[in-house]
Amino acid sequence: MMDNQAWASQANRAMVEDIVLESPQQAVDLLTPAPEVERHIEYELELVPKFSPFSYRFRLFDKSFIEVHRQHKSKGLGKSVAFHVGLLEAKPLKIKRTAWVTFIAAIATGIASGIMAFALADYFLAAGTGLFSLLLFSAYYFGYREVSLFQSRSGKAPLVILNHRCKDKKSLRNFITKLEDKIKTNTLPASSHFFAEETRWHRTLNEQGWLSDEEYQKARSRILKQFNRKAPK
Repeated sequence: MMDNQAWASQANRAMVEDIVLESPQQAVDLLTPAPEVERHIEYELELVPKFSPFSYRFRLFDKSFIEVHRQHKSKGLGKSVAFHVGLLEAKPLKIKRTAWVTFIAAIATGIASGIMAFALADYFLAAGTGLFSLLLFSAYYFGYREVSLFQSRSGKAPLVILNHRCKDKKSLRNFITKLEDKIKTNTLPASSHFFAEETRWHRTLNEQGWLSDEEYQKARSRILKQFNRKAPK
């Protein structure tokens, strides 16, 4: 039989979870974007990343909201989502993946190919080494990744992903700066109302396919832990 202390602890966790998962109407109204036809667009970015099957459109509208539209380049299928910028962390997480070992190996094999051709006159081996060097360069080029990732402020879920491998890097940098400013001027208080709204949006994004089940569960768990730390004893 469960003792009183264990029962109380379990009941408290259940109560906290219910609070976090149910936001009052005021918070819902504040953080719900207007219908698309009524939105006042302030800034727009068209992003077409290289080697990605998708193109993106990001819009800042109505002073405190962001819209993300993703469309398949070949199939033409697209979907959109919009939410309050206060649900995001103010600074993006910078992710850069560069295969330097592959790059150095490509240079080394390229030099070796030249030595074989000009010093040893072994053109067959030089051609093979040169081809291998080209393959290494290709692996380095296509494997390079650089993104700015805006996570949800409490759940740390990836909500806005900006790929830097695009043609118009200047517009991308300008958009990131504007988004950072918008987030700073629309910071939401750390209260149960907004913890609830963040959780609700995570759930909505998961249902719409923007977040994986794993990302959603991790975000939900982080929010519950943070609310527990801030909840009065």
